[in-house]
Amino acid sequence: MLERKELVALLEDQVQLGVRSVDEATQALFDAALSEGEVTAAVIRLQRAAQRAVKLPPQGKMEAMLKKGVIDAGTFRAGLFSLGFREPWLSRLVQLETAPELA
Repeated sequence: MLERKELVALLEDQVQLGVRSVDEATQALFDAALSEGEVTAAVIRLQRAAQRAVKLPPQGKMEAMLKKGVIDAGTFRAGLFSLGFREPWLSRLVQLETAPELA
């Protein structure tokens, strides 16, 4: 049986590779009877691993894609959220980029 640290490291690798979701890995931690504190610390590591696995364009590129119709406002909003933007700034940035140009 894997030691606790080895299990967390294995699950972290699997999340980063896309073999397991964060939810599946979290359930595996509970199934292994880790304490609540251990699970909390491990979930933070799992979430970071998932973020490392996802590559996103920078905000400026997403704005350019939105303006050229490559992505829609919903995709733009989701991208900004993934970059760490939260309300009220998330809605304001989407509004700024989708508002009609004034003459």
